[in-house]
Amino acid sequence: MNKDEIIQLAQRISSARSSVGQYNVFAEWGMSENDHTKLLVALFRYSDVKNHYPVLRSFLARFAKGRDKKIDFKWISDVEISFNKAFVDNPGKKSLIDGIVDFKVGAHSTRYTIIIENKINGAVDQPKQVIRYITSVLNTGVAPKNVWTFYLTGDGSKEVSQDSYNSDKTEYDLGNRFVPISYRDDVIPWLKDDVLKSRCYPESLTSIARQYVDFLDNDMFSENSLLSDQKKLLRYLKIPVDVERIDPQQIGYLYDLRQRVSKLRAASVNDSVKLEVSDLNVLYSVLSSILKRLENLAFARFEEQTKRILDEMFGKVCGKLEWKVAHRAVSSEKGYVQIRLVDDWDTVHLEWENFSTVGMLFGHKKKQYSIALHVEDKGLKSKLSDWLMERQLPEGYKKTNRGVCCCVPTSQMPLAKMNDNQLVNFLKEVYGNVKWLFELLVAHIDEYKL
Repeated sequence: MNKDEIIQLAQRISSARSSVGQYNVFAEWGMSENDHTKLLVALFRYSDVKNHYPVLRSFLARFAKGRDKKIDFKWISDVEISFNKAFVDNPGKKSLIDGIVDFKVGAHSTRYTIIIENKINGAVDQPKQVIRYITSVLNTGVAPKNVWTFYLTGDGSKEVSQDSYNSDKTEYDLGNRFVPISYRDDVIPWLKDDVLKSRCYPESLTSIARQYVDFLDNDMFSENSLLSDQKKLLRYLKIPVDVERIDPQQIGYLYDLRQRVSKLRAASVNDSVKLEVSDLNVLYSVLSSILKRLENLAFARFEEQTKRILDEMFGKVCGKLEWKVAHRAVSSEKGYVQIRLVDDWDTVHLEWENFSTVGMLFGHKKKQYSIALHVEDKGLKSKLSDWLMERQLPEGYKKTNRGVCCCVPTSQMPLAKMNDNQLVNFLKEVYGNVKWLFELLVAHIDEYKL
């Protein structure tokens, strides 16, 4: 598919979109990414008679508190909230940051700064965009450990580019203080659960929030309209319409097409011809939603078989406890799987490293997976360390600063391409090879004693 064919496809998909739902002022207005940020900032600015900024505190409690247990966001003061705030970069260039929230926390009035970068409509990341924003904020004197970035996307399928934010560069690495949030899966539930259900807000605020939620639900992230877009695109591409079917070859074609659309979007920003970027954004968004759906299907099968195999291996030991399996994607090429027996996975869990979305679909480049027992609780970590010192580790295992790990060979065939029998046999082999790690995990869960 050449450049002109991609543009024509984008125009067809864009024009095929139909609006859903009743009259809505936000739908009539036509919300840009700046408008979405401006509305979020306006909600954050609401302050009650006690000057407590309840919407902002609610947002932080939901999306930030679990990532830094030392912070109590109930007690914030000296709040300054800015929209499109201008900063001067080191080279002398000016940056306009979508949203900036400055505040102080606790008795010592420790200063924190939150950067809000909004990509709800799938805008292209600019070169070193997030890095420049972080640098600009650090230049104001905020301690690096107190800088946060919330990267907002539509449905979670867009990832920050390596050129915009490279977490491998330690001076810019925010760790878990770089928080990807999707409007569909995170912002809408937060507004519904924490804002609209609360009685502490005036009607003037909740009426705006209610209409905004209706707009997001019905005009932007309606499952029916989204699925309709997906099916139209697959028909245009002459790919079978069954989006419940996983075919790595077709997924590879969709990945390649999305990459080419991404390059066209980036080129169109500075193109003298000025392509219709909004049509390309729609095409990119629909491609991403299809790929996200297929990725989720592939992982759901992995999760289901993992739980079943572990129940067979350790069911009698674990009693009524249920295995929890979660895929944490840093990017399409970086990720890991966490396996635990309780919801408090911060305490102790197994981590299957080098487990990326791309690797699951197309095969991993590395020859080995690393599976590790991670203990986050300081007391348990010390206890495990002492326990390991008294014993000789089985062959193939080694101690780490967070616990103990073992390497196992990767599969020659991508996991998504395996049939059920092949996947079960592979997982049984993997979990059998690291059975000692699972036995350690189960021992921790038994009243957290070794």
